Amino acid sequence: MIYLYSFLFAGTICLIGQVILDNTKLTPGHITSLFVVIGASLDIFNIYEDKFAESRRRLGRLYKMRADRLRNNGKVEKAIHNYKEAIKLLPKTDKLFYEAFNEMKKLRVQVTAPEK
Repeated sequence: MIYLYSFLFAGTICLIGQVILDNTKLTPGHITSLFVVIGASLDIFNIYEDKFAESRRRLGRLYKMRADRLRNNGKVEKAIHNYKEAIKLLPKTDKLFYEAFNEMKKLRVQVTAPEK
């Protein structure tokens, strides 16, 4: 269903752009700039709400759990990669962000430490 909504939303934006292009003397560059300014304004005044924040948080938790499992199984490089992905997805205000960051730092030290 999300694909249908995405298709309809993007199609509506294209329709609006085409109507503006056909009925005014604006160029495609002007219309693109107009859409960018409108989007930035919506974001600045918090009219646009990030509907995917919770989805990114869940995905970040999954990456962190997978990285923990990989770390426990001794697959350090893969664990570091998964911690990086978790850090990209988790908000900095989340406790898991700092846990993933600290675990990744510990693993990097293990990898870069010279063997004795």
